[in-house]
Amino acid sequence: MKAIILSVFFTNITFAYNVTCNIKSNDNNEININHNLSLQGHGPLNRFESENITGFITSANGYLVISVTNQDNGNTNNFYGNPQNGNAVGGGIISSNNYVIEINCK
Repeated sequence: MKAIILSVFFTNITFAYNVTCNIKSNDNNEININHNLSLQGHGPLNRFESENITGFITSANGYLVISVTNQDNGNTNNFYGNPQNGNAVGGGIISSNNYVIEINCK
């Protein structure tokens, strides 16, 4: 009986959480990435690239880490947070030439 109870307990533990990230800019570049957020340990590394944007998304212990580089000026911005329970992680970047990058992960 103890073995059955333990097996039921361990089958309900979740080690990953699916997150969808949308990265877009005002020059009509848009990137959508599905990331498996790791709740324990380190998650996968998802790289992305478009004409003016490069970066990566990864996770560790329930926190999402996003790094975005504007290729025009080389500026890099980083965002992190916990996207579980409907919380969004991301932000916006506006460069001196009015180039806008928006990041939204849920």
